[in-house]
Amino acid sequence: MTDVFEIDIIELSKAERQLKEGVFDEISNLKNWIKFLINPLELEESDMKDLSQEIQKAYERWHDMNLSEEERDVAERRCKDLASIEGAKEYEHELGRQEGRQEGIEEIAKKMIKNKYKIEDIVELTGLTKEQIDKLKVDI
Repeated sequence: MTDVFEIDIIELSKAERQLKEGVFDEISNLKNWIKFLINPLELEESDMKDLSQEIQKAYERWHDMNLSEEERDVAERRCKDLASIEGAKEYEHELGRQEGRQEGIEEIAKKMIKNKYKIEDIVELTGLTKEQIDKLKVDI
């Protein structure tokens, strides 16, 4: 249709016959779409790695639509668990970054203390409070 959009019209009975004849062997993406459209159950795990992301996504959607209610509940809980784990990892990563920044600021403040900067200047440049700077003086 355009250089961005393409429509293929496939007569499945004819395509199935041509698939068996090897007509689509050179056009693997179209061959895989036809296999999927004719019978998604015939796709094996070994085939999945060779499929385009679009076909894999279509297969996952088809599979999800064919789950029993109990299977769908289990799958949804699993997705929520994975999202929760991923969220926890992101949270821990952010905490680590914040701790690293804080340690860096404290190191700079210690150097400023050693170099006899005024407390007001250290507060202004680092964003630390006077009490935090007083605690750092003890560590030096």
